[in-house]
Amino acid sequence: MKKFILAFIILIAVFVYYNQAVKASEKTKEINGASKVKYESGMVVEKWGFIGRTGKVLIEPQFKRAYDFSEGLASVKFKEKEKWGYIDKTGKVVIEPKFDWAPRFSEGLARVGVGKKLRNIKSPKLDLSFRFPKEDRNKS
Repeated sequence: MKKFILAFIILIAVFVYYNQAVKASEKTKEINGASKVKYESGMVVEKWGFIGRTGKVLIEPQFKRAYDFSEGLASVKFKEKEKWGYIDKTGKVVIEPKFDWAPRFSEGLARVGVGKKLRNIKSPKLDLSFRFPKEDRNKS
């Protein structure tokens, strides 16, 4: 009987934890990134766009798929070309859609796929202009 009660308590704890995790991820998705929007015109067509913290539409739903912004860019799949590219927070295309697969940027790099080949691309927003101050360079 004790084992049954313990198993029941663990089951409830897992259920509560899972529910909270799902709610938190939905809230994060709504605040930070891609929110799937269904648009109806004769038949249902799913389009992805981006909304802000207040729920205001920032980038109109126009993409077949989208991922959250990372390092100022979001990877989006364009319907007309069936390829992935990157946009900035204004919706401007920064990297043309030419990839079969394009994940988020991390530390200025993204590993994209074209056919069966994978390669790294650099973020156009990556700032490589770091220099030590003059007084540090003269000390050595």
